[in-house]
Amino acid sequence: MSDEYYIDDNGYYRYENTDRLVHRHIASRYVVRRKIRSNEVVHHINGNKLDNRPQNLEVMTWDEHNDLHQSQWDDDYYGDSDYGYDGSGSGYVSSGDFDWDCVWTLLKIGLFIVTFPISLIVVILWYCCKEN
Repeated sequence: MSDEYYIDDNGYYRYENTDRLVHRHIASRYVVRRKIRSNEVVHHINGNKLDNRPQNLEVMTWDEHNDLHQSQWDDDYYGDSDYGYDGSGSGYVSSGDFDWDCVWTLLKIGLFIVTFPISLIVVILWYCCKEN
């Protein structure tokens, strides 16, 4: 395969003559020594899309890859990780993980902003009518 490559819009190296992703070719040839299956993805262990050394590539299923990145996102969000790969995955965020207190607070603030002018008008009208 040609050594001429370019960086695509997603930040991955591709071979110029075929547009094939370089990391998939390297993983196929040196990591698993077979064709990469359609349900598999090649993961860059250190997170650097341009580091295509075989020791930085891991072949896994799409579900495993999604779980891995969801776990890393969760760890980053909650401050428990340096974004290093530990092999575990927590799956997608469930509604139980959502910060409903924050949403409730924003709704109360929005409700106050919307209703305050109306309340103020009602009080002014009441006061004006009361004087007469």
